[in-house]
Amino acid sequence: MSKPRPPKVNEENLKEAKSQTSPITKLKSRFVLLEELKQKIKLPTSYIALEAFCELYGGRLKGYKDEELREAWPKDWGDQTITIPAVLVQALTDAWIDYKEAPSGKTFGESFKLEGGGQGKPKVKDIVKMITKNRVLTNEVMINYLRGDEKRQPISIEKSIANVSGSKPEKMRGFSEVTAKKAYTRGKKDLFKKLKDKGIL
Repeated sequence: MSKPRPPKVNEENLKEAKSQTSPITKLKSRFVLLEELKQKIKLPTSYIALEAFCELYGGRLKGYKDEELREAWPKDWGDQTITIPAVLVQALTDAWIDYKEAPSGKTFGESFKLEGGGQGKPKVKDIVKMITKNRVLTNEVMINYLRGDEKRQPISIEKSIANVSGSKPEKMRGFSEVTAKKAYTRGKKDLFKKLKDKGIL
């Protein structure tokens, strides 16, 4: 039984197609594949975004112009762009590459240094959330203190802490005087310095 013959190839057209292959056309094919996988296997848009970050930033480092790189991405992505500091894009791309090349067991959060580093260690998002809340409390205490009472008469820090913790907008609810006092104690030194640097105090 004879083997089936392969389809006849138009050598001239094949040669022309190969000559037209460039890093940009390869990148375009890569993006097309990712979009196809989005439809076929529900590949998350976040995955595509991080891949695109790496590829486009890499192309920029290789000297390709924005116009050339824009030709590579699908029309569905639109043509609106924003300017982002390169150092921030580099941080994301480095972390994403680390995640893709990491050994089994290393999580996304560990590659991005958002979690891990010891059992029981708080996640970065929780640390930032707490610092932000403390700063908001410290600022509120200071504003209340500098503003004084209803008659613009001076009040004590203790009174200001009581006013803030008793209060106020939705974001401040649930804070006791003890919590407000701790936040102010931690943050007052930096806050006073900033107010002095700005000429407010």
